[in-house]
Amino acid sequence: LQVKQSDMCTKEALGITKPVVAIGGAVASGKTNIIGKMCKDLNYEFIDNWSLFRAVTYYLHTAWYIIGDDGVFIKDGHLCSSEDMAAVIADMPLEYSCEIDDTWKPKPKVCIGGKDISTVMRSEEINKIIPAYGGNQAVMDFVLHTVAKISHATEKDGIIVWSRDYGTFNLSDADYNFYFDAPIKERLKRNNGRKGEAAADDITVDKVKE
Repeated sequence: LQVKQSDMCTKEALGITKPVVAIGGAVASGKTNIIGKMCKDLNYEFIDNWSLFRAVTYYLHTAWYIIGDDGVFIKDGHLCSSEDMAAVIADMPLEYSCEIDDTWKPKPKVCIGGKDISTVMRSEEINKIIPAYGGNQAVMDFVLHTVAKISHATEKDGIIVWSRDYGTFNLSDADYNFYFDAPIKERLKRNNGRKGEAAADDITVDKVKE
C-alpha cells in the first residue's frame, strides 16, 4: 500500500489555477515565520498539508485501523485495500482554516465533525504512525484533493504549501519552490526554545551530528 508519489501531484491535475508557493527546509530554520509574513504581505492562504495528513491519520486510527507487521492495514481482523480506506475517508467531515497571528505565526485549525482536533492529532501516538498512513495512496489523494478544494474556495490571491511531508507530497509544477536553512546554533536555539530544553550554548555541534 505504500506509494512514492501520487499521479495527482500537480497543479494542472488538481485544477489549481492560483499561484502556488512550496516551502521546504531544515528543522527550526524559520520557515513558519516566513510563511506567516508571506501570507500577510502577499494576501496568500497557507494550506498546512502536514496538518491535513495528521487529520486523516487521526481519523483512520480512531476508526480502528491498525498497521500490521508487514505494513498492511487491518480493520476488524481483515486486510484493507486503498479502496477500502478511500471509502472511509471520502465523507470525512473535515474543516480547515488558518489565521496569522501578530507575530506572523500561522495558526492552522482542523476540525472533524465540528470537533477541533488541532492539538490531539499532534500526540506522540499519532507521531509514531503517521509515516505509514501518509504513504498510502488513498490518504495522499485525499490530502491533494483537499488542498485543491481549499485553494478553489479561498478568496486569497494564492496559496502556500509545504513542499514535502509524510506522503512525499510535492506539487512538481508549483510556481515557486523555496528551501530555507539556518546556522546549526540558531536552529538549536529555536528548537530548544520550542521544547523548553537546555540553551543552545549547552549543546555542541558534535552532539547534534551524533
